[in-house]
Amino acid sequence: IGLYPALAYDADSTPYIAYQSCGTAECPASQDGLRMAWYDATAAKWWRFIVHGEASSRSGLYNQIVVDPDTKEPTVAFQHLTRGSLVIARGRFE
Repeated sequence: IGLYPALAYDADSTPYIAYQSCGTAECPASQDGLRMAWYDATAAKWWRFIVHGEASSRSGLYNQIVVDPDTKEPTVAFQHLTRGSLVIARGRFE
C-alpha cells in the first residue's frame, strides 16, 4: 500500500503503522502524502488517517513513528520532499 513503512506499538500492544501513500514518480502529488493506521482488535479493522498531504507537494518519506505509552498519541517524523525539511506531526489524526 505504501513506501517507507514504520511500525510502533502502544502499551496495550496495539500496532500503529505510518507509511508514504504513493511514493512513485507516476503518482500524482495530489495522491501522495503520509498516512497512518492503527489496528482496532475489538472491531477487527484498521483505522486509516491522513497525517500530511498537500495537493502540490510530496511528503512522507523516511518516516518514523512512536506512540506515547500514557496517552496513546502517535508522533510521526518524516521528510517533506518538496520543502526539503523534517516535519513532526503529533496527536490523534482524524
